[in-house]
Amino acid sequence: MATRVKVLRFLQWSERLKRTAVAARIGRRDRKLVEARAELERRVAELTAALAASTERLETLSRIGHELAAASGDIEVVLELATRRLGETIGEGCAIRLISDDGAWLDPTDVFFYPDPDKREMAGRLLATIRQRVGDGIAGRVAASGTPLLVPELTTDRALAMTTTSFRPLIDGLGVSSALAIPLRSRQRTVGVVSLLRSQPGHPYTVADQQFAQDVADRAGLAIDNASLVGTLERRVVARTAALELANHELEAFSYSVSHDLRAPLRAISGFSQILMADHAQQLDAEGKHYLQRVVTATQRMAALIDDLLSLAQITRTQLRWTPIDLSAIADHVASELRRHEPARTTPVHIVPGVTARADARMLTIVLENLLGNAWKFTAKHRAAEIWFGAEQRDGETVYLVRDTGAGFDMKYVDKLFGAFQRLHGNNEYDGVGVGLATVHRIITRHGGRIWAEAAVDHGARFYFTLGNPKEVAMHAPR
Repeated sequence: MATRVKVLRFLQWSERLKRTAVAARIGRRDRKLVEARAELERRVAELTAALAASTERLETLSRIGHELAAASGDIEVVLELATRRLGETIGEGCAIRLISDDGAWLDPTDVFFYPDPDKREMAGRLLATIRQRVGDGIAGRVAASGTPLLVPELTTDRALAMTTTSFRPLIDGLGVSSALAIPLRSRQRTVGVVSLLRSQPGHPYTVADQQFAQDVADRAGLAIDNASLVGTLERRVVARTAALELANHELEAFSYSVSHDLRAPLRAISGFSQILMADHAQQLDAEGKHYLQRVVTATQRMAALIDDLLSLAQITRTQLRWTPIDLSAIADHVASELRRHEPARTTPVHIVPGVTARADARMLTIVLENLLGNAWKFTAKHRAAEIWFGAEQRDGETVYLVRDTGAGFDMKYVDKLFGAFQRLHGNNEYDGVGVGLATVHRIITRHGGRIWAEAAVDHGARFYFTLGNPKEVAMHAPR
């Protein structure tokens, strides 16, 4: 009996021992699971934080890239913007210095950011007056090598040892615990250095900071490329515009001078020819009189040509005087003059009343004299022809119109229509020297407008023109 009790107790003790061992193993496993879970949660939290930081920096980088692209027409604005954004994002202080044209120096700069205004002013005065030799100091080494330099931990003594003597007051004044220098590249070459510094111990720059700063610097370099290209194009445009204006002025002066110089001999030819016709006609046979009459006619034609040349030169030289004008009244006066010179003509001229504009009254009178004069001239051989003047609205723009049902012209020659001395009809058909429409074109162009024509042979012609805005014309006028 006693033996059975002992066996039973042994079995009970053995069972308890097994249970205790199992419980211990389960406890150890649970603790490992808890520890693993805690480690996993910690890693997830770290990765989440890193991902959030990376996302934030990418968004910041994208925003800075857009800002730099928008400012890429001005190098100074690009540099100031890059400096401020780097100082605000990874701070604390940031300066950008460009390499001199000879490649030997980092030039002084006024492009500097620091959150403390007093320290910013102190450091700014220093950076604006001192240049640094390429190869010396942290920034100088980066300028020479074209590779970034990261110094995570930096004591004041070490910073002073790594810096040129001229910049030691800046180190003393700001205090430096970490430094980072990034090459600024443009067109695949180093053109400057981005220098960053932190003064608070325990906050060193990291490789991620270096990558971010380099990304911003590369975008600033691209913006500098664009600004340089824009500046080059603007300089070329200015130079070519100046050369063109000079050539135009010289051509106008030449035309004006030649026209004046031609008047004297032309008057002599015309005068002596008329004396011959008046005083010695009885000594000339019919053929001689015919030739002499041709000389007189040619001199009159040349005189008209000179007058037109002088008018064309004057139009370019005359300053525009913008005033409200009644184009209908001007057209009516021009039509009356045309009828007065040819009272036998019965060609009707229809003028829409109340057509107004803001332009130079004298020049628009010349425009209508030429356009209505041409319409009058090219309807002379068409008894049923008519002439119209008016205006219409097209896409919010006033378009003025002179139309006739006269001789018209072939549209394949329309490109020659507004060139000087270009005539689409022979001298034996209609008189003229081919300067009138060139004059009209120049006047309309000076008013910031456009002029064009449509026609068909023996079905008349339509001349359309517009006028620009006085403020916009004045803004783009040559100085």
